[in-house]
Amino acid sequence: MRTEGLFGGLYIITEWATRLAVTNLLWLFFNIPIIFVGLNLLFTDTTGEFIFFSAIIMIMLPFFFFPATTAMFAVVRRWVLNEEDIPLVRSFWKYYKENYVRSMLGGFVIVLIWAILLIDYFYFVNFVNEFLKYFFYALFFFVAMFTIHFFSNTVHFQTKLQISLKNALYMTLKNPIISLVVTLMNIIIVIISLKIAPFLILFFTASIITCISSFAFFKVSLQQKPS
Repeated sequence: MRTEGLFGGLYIITEWATRLAVTNLLWLFFNIPIIFVGLNLLFTDTTGEFIFFSAIIMIMLPFFFFPATTAMFAVVRRWVLNEEDIPLVRSFWKYYKENYVRSMLGGFVIVLIWAILLIDYFYFVNFVNEFLKYFFYALFFFVAMFTIHFFSNTVHFQTKLQISLKNALYMTLKNPIISLVVTLMNIIIVIISLKIAPFLILFFTASIITCISSFAFFKVSLQQKPS
């Protein structure tokens, strides 16, 4: 039972910290294959090895990253809807199984978009005009906003995959300010985690990003109906 005053505040902080940490650890657990390959990527000595391990990670993303991230968004969605007392492990696994195929297929589409952009970036920046990199930075940012909205749409609206993708694009275009702010906040969290407080990666980074993205999505989605 929660108490009032200082102890009540400490209870709420502890409860949320535990909730975020457990969810983050679950997400990392389901991404172990990608983490393993990613660690190998950090210690590559040649460009060929870097490209090889990067390609392996891109191939693995739809099978591991997208289902795990969708499950995390589904769990956080219940917190946003004030359903706080839920079994985290059981709920995560439930949403992971329920959304696996849909999130995997969506992952193939989004990873393909990212792959095309990356290939175009290296070609146009290195062989056409170096200043085109700023144009591609804007495109990367836009696709990042779209990807974030895709996860929220997938767990909130029970629609076909193509409708989820269309709704994610619609929200990105219709709400550019909110999308921009959320993406910037998420990027800042990643930078802080990598440069200043690496321990956050283990316990909080992914779950905090999901919370920020989900709260912003539900604020916007109150004004939007699924197609």
